[in-house]
Amino acid sequence: MKLNINGIFSRHGFARAASKHLIALTLFFLALPCLLSAQTLLHRYSFVSDASDSVGAANGTIVAPGAGSAATIANGLSLPGGGGGGFSGYVSLPSGILTNTTSLTVECWVTQNTANTWATPWDFANSGSQNFGLIPNPGNNNGNMEVAFTPHGNEVDLQSGISFPSGSEQYVSLTFNNFTLVGNLYTNGALIATHTFPDATYAPGSIGGAVGTTVNALGNDIYGDPQFQGTIYEFRIWNGVVSQRYLSASAVAGPSVVITNLTPTSASMAAGDSVIITGTEQAAVNVTLPQTGSTPLLATSDATN
Repeated sequence: MKLNINGIFSRHGFARAASKHLIALTLFFLALPCLLSAQTLLHRYSFVSDASDSVGAANGTIVAPGAGSAATIANGLSLPGGGGGGFSGYVSLPSGILTNTTSLTVECWVTQNTANTWATPWDFANSGSQNFGLIPNPGNNNGNMEVAFTPHGNEVDLQSGISFPSGSEQYVSLTFNNFTLVGNLYTNGALIATHTFPDATYAPGSIGGAVGTTVNALGNDIYGDPQFQGTIYEFRIWNGVVSQRYLSASAVAGPSVVITNLTPTSASMAAGDSVIITGTEQAAVNVTLPQTGSTPLLATSDATN
């Protein structure tokens, strides 16, 4: 429905009429699906006492250290790191773990103790030319966090402008949409980087073909770089791209809760003080959900006209 008015519309009332301007106010309907029907949680590692997968039974295995310290699990996967590849202990995940995904979401709650250059909290690979990994402190991009996508050489990095902090827990999530070829990187529910990839070979589930990636690790990478030093509290893999309000809610709920009810208990939309017909403005949409109470959650990208 559209309402035509001469002049400028203000939140505080109608300003003086101006015949050369025409305002078209459009009422938006929010299409907010209530279920995660388009996304399936495939793997969940909570690291309470071991590296078991509570959803998909793709259990991880602790790898013994070469010369460094062992990785330990007690309400979190403690990665001593340092040294080169395999110097300290880490967790190995099963081969081909991404092959049952098309579009993808990876979630990780992690604290970095020391920023080691090129160290990876998670890395899925076959070789240096087939690799997909999170790099909090890369040797490029001014040391700002990025995710490397390398399906057949020809590496493309999803680069942020954010320096990954040490000493505080961060909620990092990565989505790859196989239909739009858009990858998005988030920290604590906020979008910090986006990139459109050249083709579907960059979908993480396609790397390595039908076999997928076979060298999959938490706390170690295929290149033999210094290992990640810190703690991973929760690690999840989804088939599909989760919604913005799911990510917003998960940032609030923390690693121990999987958000399963996306039915809004309330919704609100906010824009600037005034809009002139010659311009457009993106309104911000917020919702509240049952599992996160009265906390407003950003859901702008979930809303459609």
